[in-house]
Amino acid sequence: TACAALVAYADARQTGESDLKLDLTREDLAACVGAAALDRLLAFVPFDDASIKLRRVEPAEKLINFHTDVTPRTVQIPLVDDTAYAGGRLVFATREGLVAPRRPAGSATIHTNRVAHGVTPHTRGTRYALFFLETAADAPAL
Repeated sequence: TACAALVAYADARQTGESDLKLDLTREDLAACVGAAALDRLLAFVPFDDASIKLRRVEPAEKLINFHTDVTPRTVQIPLVDDTAYAGGRLVFATREGLVAPRRPAGSATIHTNRVAHGVTPHTRGTRYALFFLETAADAPAL
């Protein structure tokens, strides 16, 4: 699967970092997962200009404090089920309260830079995710 191919790609480039962040081009992504899978991934991304990041995170029992992003919109695609690790849950602060969506491998979340979010302490297992960060200067005002 595309998710498994990206996990293997990240693992092959890991050199001891507990938080590996790789910059990818669309060409890198296509070479890793194939053109058809790339098209399926891009179907989640509602913008054309994106910086693509592949992330591999080992447990460090640290949280990511609530924050907003600089980029106008962010799409996150988890590459492993959220049952493969403990903690490390993406949490959104909404008008209805805190929301921690289930994130099976290959699903997607999208949020704007107006949505506060954070990550709970990651205590077991390795998290992998693919990020598309909107970079267009003419991004819509949100």
